[in-house]
Amino acid sequence: MKHLLTGLALTVLFDAAAIATDASLESVINECESCHGPGGLSVESDIPIIAGQSQVLIEKAHEHFKDLQRPCTQTSYRSGQPDESLTSMCEVSLELDSNTIEALARHYAALKFRPATQPFDANKAVVGAGLHQMYCESCHPNGGSDAGFAGRLSGQWTPYLVRTISQIKRAEVLVPHVMERKLNQFSAEETDALLNFWASQQE
Repeated sequence: MKHLLTGLALTVLFDAAAIATDASLESVINECESCHGPGGLSVESDIPIIAGQSQVLIEKAHEHFKDLQRPCTQTSYRSGQPDESLTSMCEVSLELDSNTIEALARHYAALKFRPATQPFDANKAVVGAGLHQMYCESCHPNGGSDAGFAGRLSGQWTPYLVRTISQIKRAEVLVPHVMERKLNQFSAEETDALLNFWASQQE
């Protein structure tokens, strides 16, 4: 009987811990979606869509923010917080332990990506398609529509990509050297063509 009671007590404790963990994760998800939008589908052009990105990519991004290896741009919460509240991804990531980051990454990786509806130049997109196939396809396959370890580019918000590309060119974001070198070699017109191609992928 004593062993039975002990077993029941442990079961209750484990169940309570699981409930607490689920509640904590839900709280963190709510904070994420104050900027990244419901289900990680951002409606703000300077905030990336994270639904459907790979678990590895999301985890690595948090690691870089925690280690201050990416710019810590201050931004206001877009919903669910007081208007004057400011935060940055570095501040958010520093508050999360590795288990929570893994759970968050797994959660958003399991969701469906939905491309941003945004303007693009069809003629530039044709040029960009050729550039992507020649220089970007090996790491960002299927026209940049696969999540993969390098992340999905097609359908991502253009203003966010513009900012990130600028940061990569200034060596403020860690990427493979070949990618940094190639981005610095592209002319402004070629970069613009690539951005229009990625923006054109809205299905």
